[in-house]
Amino acid sequence: MVEEEHVTQYASLKDPRCIWLEDLLMHDYTEAYLYYSCYMTEKDENIKKIWKYSLSKEIAQLHKDVELLKKYEKKDGEQVIP
Repeated sequence: MVEEEHVTQYASLKDPRCIWLEDLLMHDYTEAYLYYSCYMTEKDENIKKIWKYSLSKEIAQLHKDVELLKKYEKKDGEQVIP
């Protein structure tokens, strides 16, 4: 029940005017920032490698999100995230 409550709260914070692919791009951008932040502040080199790996995977996902947005919505990613 707690997780359901969290999901409901997070969904209520989204911009209702955004289309699904814009939401996907924003979500993955937020995750990439989280991994970047963890990577930059981590002191332990072994854990830092994990954050770097996660960041690289998320950046690859961002590129795919932008491709999908261009293909299906004819929008540039910079229109969503300036």
